[in-house]
Amino acid sequence: MTTTRSTPPSDSQTTLRTGRLGVIGIVFFVVAAAAPLVGMTGAVPVAIVLGNGAAAPGAYLAIQLAIYGFFGGLLGAQVGLLPWWAWALLAWATVTLLSLLSVDVGAKVLGVLMLLELLALVVTSVAILADGGPEGLNFWASFNPAAILAGELAGSAGIAFAFAFASFIGFEATAIYGEESKDPKTVVPRATYLAVGVITALFALTAFAMVTGMGASSVVEKTVELSSLDGVPLAEPAAVLFSLATQYVAP
Repeated sequence: MTTTRSTPPSDSQTTLRTGRLGVIGIVFFVVAAAAPLVGMTGAVPVAIVLGNGAAAPGAYLAIQLAIYGFFGGLLGAQVGLLPWWAWALLAWATVTLLSLLSVDVGAKVLGVLMLLELLALVVTSVAILADGGPEGLNFWASFNPAAILAGELAGSAGIAFAFAFASFIGFEATAIYGEESKDPKTVVPRATYLAVGVITALFALTAFAMVTGMGASSVVEKTVELSSLDGVPLAEPAAVLFSLATQYVAP
């Protein structure tokens, strides 16, 4: 008696779709996870005051802590209409919906939003650097190795480097998109290196522009001034970048 082996049912409903993502699509996901605008508005002012002052750009600063809470608080203050927790829940629901649709739709949406985010940062940075700020460009103040390591790892330099490490959170996510990518062995490594390069260059550029816009010699005091709310320093760190953008570009 002959027997036939039954063919297992198609697993098309339980596997990720292959061949949907290229290098740029994966880079969109990874750089978006690094949240450049959050890093510049939330982390850099804190790192300047508590870390190594004008040398903060040398450590490529940013952080991703309480991302939804920060988003909600920011929109609650800038837009209003809803309390901060409602904005946070709305963001969570939107992200969940996009993830349920399909990964390529998510990449397209993230791509548009991230390009707008990067454009805002680049335009602000270029405007500040073109102007020169109150003291002109001072590369040595921001990228001098001695200034970057001032205070040593147990002190202010350690705080700055902690922010630097946090700024790269998400770059390892390129690996998880291997199944959906067109050629994992080629696309994933390229996307990883490109994402790390973009994050490094963008954070260094924007942080240096912020220092330049405030003046390297008085950057700590100016950061405290711009971020203070009701006399409390760093109570509103996002106001630092927004104030610089208003001053050098437009409200």
